[in-house]
Amino acid sequence: MQQVDTRVRYMVRVAMLSAVSIILWMPIFEIPMFLPWLKLDFSTMPALLAGFAMGPVQGLIVLLIKALVHIPMGTTAGIGELADFLCSAALVVPSAWIYQRARVKNAARENHVSINRRSALIGMLIGVVLMVAMSVVTNQYILLPMYAKFSGMEGIIAMADNPAITSLATLFIYGVIPFNAVKGLALALVTFILYKPLSPLLHDRRGR
Repeated sequence: MQQVDTRVRYMVRVAMLSAVSIILWMPIFEIPMFLPWLKLDFSTMPALLAGFAMGPVQGLIVLLIKALVHIPMGTTAGIGELADFLCSAALVVPSAWIYQRARVKNAARENHVSINRRSALIGMLIGVVLMVAMSVVTNQYILLPMYAKFSGMEGIIAMADNPAITSLATLFIYGVIPFNAVKGLALALVTFILYKPLSPLLHDRRGR
């Protein structure tokens, strides 16, 4: 009975964070100097919180629910959602795995809180690097081919509000890579700030 109750509590927390993630995908902000489809949102942050509190699998579930809900509302037939899922997963999974591993390993130590916080930072920094790498892959093989069908590669480059972007190579150097680095670092910072205050709720009101 207790095991069933624990599963229900896990499901409730995953559902709650998924709902927040869906809502946070709606207010989208464009950053000047980048490409029009590269938009900043904080919808990956609840998945990071789920990953830290419950594990990388739960973080992935939050991302998957968000993507599935948004596919019918999107205009890319699920292609944009797939790219977002892959990039977000590249951030969430290593971040959560490194943090969870450190938390279990250092649970008995007196300074486990500071060690865990440091592990969370290290995990998210590694996650940001992997997210940037994944963004290069998804733009090269998923997003750019899709947009090129409608505008051509020259049209895509012309969309960039940045005079430094004049070719496919500069599109990645001055557009895709710095944007995703900024986005990943912003997500990491907000998650790092919010995790401790939200910890009692994320851990079923039992702070860790």
